Amino acid sequence: MNIVMIGASTGGPKALRSLFEYLPRIDAAVILIQHMPKFLNVSFCKALSERTLMDVHLAVQDQLLEHGVVHVAPSEYHLVLADNRRIDLVRGVKVNYVCPSVDVAMLSLQARRDDRFVGVVLTGMAADGAEGVRHIKNLGGMAFVQNQMTAAVYDMPHSALLTGAVDFQGSPKSLREKLVETFGVLETTTQTVTG
Repeated sequence: MNIVMIGASTGGPKALRSLFEYLPRIDAAVILIQHMPKFLNVSFCKALSERTLMDVHLAVQDQLLEHGVVHVAPSEYHLVLADNRRIDLVRGVKVNYVCPSVDVAMLSLQARRDDRFVGVVLTGMAADGAEGVRHIKNLGGMAFVQNQMTAAVYDMPHSALLTGAVDFQGSPKSLREKLVETFGVLETTTQTVTG
């Protein structure tokens, strides 16, 4: 199983629109944690789905991960993975002042033979995601962060960078290209993306 975990907070929707613009169906399952109020969950998923060939939807309890699918963590629940395969939504206290937390999701990844991981930390305040990318690196995965020039708030990417675990930093567009380069595309399609 190939798994990408992307975390974002303040300024995230704009960065994510750029990252997902024309993103093909990469050969990986994507877990997306965007700090946002609950009432924005559905419209957020719809806006992203209009920009990518990936299937985008809110994650639900016990859902199995699929390559080519973006599983968006719903607000007010921590998203953790069971055996790197199944989604578990947990009501819990805030971690790093937020729920869902990027760190909680990333730290739920387990070392499994043949599983490949990439953690991506985008714009946002504070340090959510820093411990997560350190964990992913320790599992043999890679970590990418948004660069300071394009980040609305550089705290989260900078905190991740300070761990020494980051392999690549760049604009959302360059992060998209890096994900395609890392995992490849599931299939050739003639479907068009509007947006």
